[in-house]
Amino acid sequence: MKNILSSIILGCIFLSVSAQSTQKPVESTIKKVTVFLNGAQITRQVENFPLTNGRNELVFKGISSNIDPQSIQLKGEGKFTIVSVAHQYNYLELTQTNDEVLKLQDQIKKIKKDLEDIKLDNEVLQNEVSILSKNQEIATRDYGVKVSELKESVDFQRERLTEVKMKILANNRKNKALTDSVINFNLQINAIQKKRNQPQSEVVVVIEAYDATKADFELSYYVSGSGWIPNYDIKVEQINEPIQFIYKAIVFQSTGEDWKNVQLTLSTGDPKLGGEKPIIKKWILGMKPEYIAQFQDKSKMTSNVNNTIRQVNGRILDASTSQPIIGAEIKVAGTYITTHSDYNGNFSVAVPQGSGYLDVSAYGYPTKNTAIISENQIITLYNGVDANIIVKPDAMVSSPNALSSLQGKVSGLMVQKEKLYQPLEVSEIDQTTTVSFTIEKPYTILSDGKTNAVEIKDVKIPANYQYYVAPIIDKDAFLTARIVEWEDLNLLEGEANLFFEGMYLGKSVINPKAYADTMEISLGRDKGIQVTRTKVKDFSKRQIIGGNKTELRTWEILVRNNKKQPVNIIVQDQYPLSNRKEVEVERIEHTEAYLDENRGLLTWNLNIAPSSEKKIGFKFSVKYPNYMDIFVP
Repeated sequence: MKNILSSIILGCIFLSVSAQSTQKPVESTIKKVTVFLNGAQITRQVENFPLTNGRNELVFKGISSNIDPQSIQLKGEGKFTIVSVAHQYNYLELTQTNDEVLKLQDQIKKIKKDLEDIKLDNEVLQNEVSILSKNQEIATRDYGVKVSELKESVDFQRERLTEVKMKILANNRKNKALTDSVINFNLQINAIQKKRNQPQSEVVVVIEAYDATKADFELSYYVSGSGWIPNYDIKVEQINEPIQFIYKAIVFQSTGEDWKNVQLTLSTGDPKLGGEKPIIKKWILGMKPEYIAQFQDKSKMTSNVNNTIRQVNGRILDASTSQPIIGAEIKVAGTYITTHSDYNGNFSVAVPQGSGYLDVSAYGYPTKNTAIISENQIITLYNGVDANIIVKPDAMVSSPNALSSLQGKVSGLMVQKEKLYQPLEVSEIDQTTTVSFTIEKPYTILSDGKTNAVEIKDVKIPANYQYYVAPIIDKDAFLTARIVEWEDLNLLEGEANLFFEGMYLGKSVINPKAYADTMEISLGRDKGIQVTRTKVKDFSKRQIIGGNKTELRTWEILVRNNKKQPVNIIVQDQYPLSNRKEVEVERIEHTEAYLDENRGLLTWNLNIAPSSEKKIGFKFSVKYPNYMDIFVP
């Protein structure tokens, strides 16, 4: 008899697991993992598993308790038929993690003591720096000391000052390394505690074999507790060169299963969002449709949100002790942008336009949704629940042999065994609704909650560079890069780390939802462009004629290019607008500027040669009655 291909998908399957049945444990190996933005699909393989003639009951063991039973798929090749597949929990092999957690907590305590010692040492060293600096001032003023002695004293103090500052620098570096260790240990404790007292999942398969034979199996299923976050490095060496765009995935998982040397695929899909299209129901006047009510509720919620903020710096504290919370996760609500708090509870996160909330979570604390109201926020978490209780017994069906099974029906058959796909270094596949990136290099990602940076692509893209400055608000010039045909990059919203001429500039946000034909990226401030805005006193004055006052203002803007290459810069300023008929604004002069009549906005498009400057300006007058008190800047 030729081999029979057999495959089955578990929607829900009618199966009664009997304590008296002879079950064969199956040890499978994770070979492939497809990581979604939320969750992952695991593929396990078994080769040459021996089957006896007749009925065989196999148990695939060691599977994550985060499994979605409805997602289980089993494929097999051999002389057999798959009769049924079921999922069950095994409470007899609970994970015991108390000792491991205690060891990690002891390590954290030791590190915190070292951090306190570093802090104290730095305070002593800083005091010495202050004393040495004052001694230098006294020595240089003391004319009663011989020149040779003065020189010897100054040289000693300089050497000692250098030595002390080098110690402070070394302490700061050590502080950073130890703080990172505390964060990682906390993340590991978080992952371990999530597994604590959780039963392992098992998949029970009933097979009817036609003869004693050997079989190959492929088991796949979806698990929560994992995902990836888009992240970018944007590097510009010179403004006449292409932009270097590095697309990374920050992968994390605490599923209870270690992924060792697996073929890793990253998918832009998100199974948690669901795929059901919305349906508009009847709208009867006098009744409020549900979707309108939801929209209005959201509007009320966001009334205290400041949507103009692009960067939030803050601190996460315990509400009862006011102590910093290390390793708390801060996520911009509705996005995949995420960061963690450091040893002092501090964090910094870039915020895309239109985002108004942060979701803050930490082990032992319920998740808190907080409105973004300022650039600096103190967020407190209250430990009001027992976060150690992970498993809810009522969510599972108990049975006499401490195994619980889920029942259902067979939902379909597949007639071909899936062929393994051999990817290139990074293979990018545009599917109907998602994009997948398959990585050739085998990856190991342990179930410890730590983040792993996986580079997806590194490309150089032609860009048009342009500077922008609004000196009425900020005298710094901001460099922007404009990229056309960016759609082929398959970007998702995420934080971007900015580098210009080898220097780290800070963070920005890639937000494809906000782009049209051209993607504009702000690359931060460039101190190589100097801008001054000055009120010209000789041409700015106040006159009183009859019953009216007239204020005359002349503003001069000087833009200097200190760079070695020419720059193109947009400069914007504005005329004031009047909303009263008795107040008249006369726009006298704005040489070379484009004027937006309705907004009073002035725009200059300047090209400035290296080591050169250009002067521009504008003039206006405001006429108003004597009895009015109007501020004219």
